[in-house]
Amino acid sequence: MAIVANEFQIPFHDEKALLLFKLFLRRERPDWLILNGHFQDFWKISSYDLTPRGGNDFKREIELGRSILRSFRRSLPHARITWIEGNHEFRLRKYLIQNARELYGLPGASVPEIFDLKRLKIEYAACHEVATKFTDNFIRVGDLYVGH
Repeated sequence: MAIVANEFQIPFHDEKALLLFKLFLRRERPDWLILNGHFQDFWKISSYDLTPRGGNDFKREIELGRSILRSFRRSLPHARITWIEGNHEFRLRKYLIQNARELYGLPGASVPEIFDLKRLKIEYAACHEVATKFTDNFIRVGDLYVGH
């Protein structure tokens, strides 16, 4: 059984909804959890959000996302977990290309590395590696295509 979950938008997620989702995962024990885009919001580096914020907010957003991913892995130690890159996750790549081109492609400067996905055994389905604009992104689950 595969479970598809969208739109967590961390750090703007609903704590009660997240708790219920974790309880659901523990009860159902899916073979495959698919995080279908917008797991992280990356609002601090969004070109659309002009609200001034403090300097540590982005770091806290990343730490919170890591913590939630670790909790998913603990709840589903043997399940396949796939995170599909959505346009909010793509904000990191876009930000680096537009504002820190020298850092783009360096080790540690990508969503999979920032969130330590290899250690957590979480697959990351990214847009094409040379994309400079977000493009629709899909994975196949049997006869079903899941995409953002």
